[in-house]
Amino acid sequence: MRRHLTSQAICCEEVHPIVEEYQAGELDAGMQARIEAHLAVCHRCQHEMDIALEIGDVLRSLPKSQPPPEI
Repeated sequence: MRRHLTSQAICCEEVHPIVEEYQAGELDAGMQARIEAHLAVCHRCQHEMDIALEIGDVLRSLPKSQPPPEI
């Protein structure tokens, strides 16, 4: 699902719900650029994004478990 908000500026409250979509590259280019511009000036959101990226990296590095053969 691609999201696009019409106003040019984006605030913290708009960034937080779409962090996962941003990280997955699911936003349109305009929204992606608006979030990047916001992150460039908002240290709080940049910190939260860094943490979210680290969590994603850790989760992707975990070994994939195999279901038991009886399933």
